[in-house]
Amino acid sequence: MNSTRHPEAPIAAEIYRTSSEALRHPVFKKTLEDILEATTQAGRELVQSMKISPDTMKRIRQPLMDSESLTLIGNLAWKTCMAEGVTLQEFFEKGMMPRPDSLEAFMAISTRRLNPKAAGGKRVILQFKFSGEVEASCYFTLENGSIKATAGANSTYDVGIETPFELWMDIMTGKADGREMFMQGKYRFDGDLSLMLDLFQREGH
Repeated sequence: MNSTRHPEAPIAAEIYRTSSEALRHPVFKKTLEDILEATTQAGRELVQSMKISPDTMKRIRQPLMDSESLTLIGNLAWKTCMAEGVTLQEFFEKGMMPRPDSLEAFMAISTRRLNPKAAGGKRVILQFKFSGEVEASCYFTLENGSIKATAGANSTYDVGIETPFELWMDIMTGKADGREMFMQGKYRFDGDLSLMLDLFQREGH
């Protein structure tokens, strides 16, 4: 940061934030909130001590995800814009979700959308078995506030969901209501219903 009124003054700190455009995407909402909160904290620290702590700077510069997944989600966002006939600006303004078109894309987005707090300090496994457009399985392991996605099936799980891939993508993108689809028998689940609802709290299922 520098002062435009006093160009001769030394720079107290410099903040660089990559992937700023991607931060507008709904899947990074929580990360954006943390970065903005850390940036506000950085301002306080500058006023108080004329420097920014390493921990605060680390929060500001935190990576969104690995570059491969970031590229994947970015491409899906553009594909969704073209399919829905909207601009990228409209995509962000409407809070639209990119529609996954593969198991890999689904896993990349879901690790950002699932609610890690639903695990409640335990190890929770959520498994999906897809049919239809994509016939494949994957599961998510929620533990210690983190979420890991793995392709394939797990013999033990806390919540299992069997659904046509295209139906679940409709639910993810808000084109179908998850509760209504369940009541109509469009997909099946096995396990704790309350836990399932908590897991998808961010998506409004």
